Amino acid sequence: MAALRHPDGGDLLAPLTIVGIYLYHAHVLGNSPSALEGTFILALFVLLIATSLVKGLLASPTYSLTGGGLITLFYFIRFSQRQDIGAGLGICVGILFGGYGLYQWFEQSAGPELSLSE
Repeated sequence: MAALRHPDGGDLLAPLTIVGIYLYHAHVLGNSPSALEGTFILALFVLLIATSLVKGLLASPTYSLTGGGLITLFYFIRFSQRQDIGAGLGICVGILFGGYGLYQWFEQSAGPELSLSE
């Protein structure tokens, strides 16, 4: 069962940065995000709020798998629309992040190692 914790100012910095980037693009630059970008921003915002409130989520494989999956999905859709190098690199970053989550998951699920100590 997940234990909740009281977030401090540093924990809320990442979600507020997401909101700041959205406001900057939408209101200062006048370049409001597309529906896909808005959905991605909202999903990242919810994930970052969850890491602020749930104890141990940031270090768990769930965070890496979910974040890596979101990043890969977003950039895969974007690459299919635009075929640019930035989206291709985003896919690679998402796969690496998700792969790290799989590594964490396998490490945690593996039993204790046998040691040959005398």
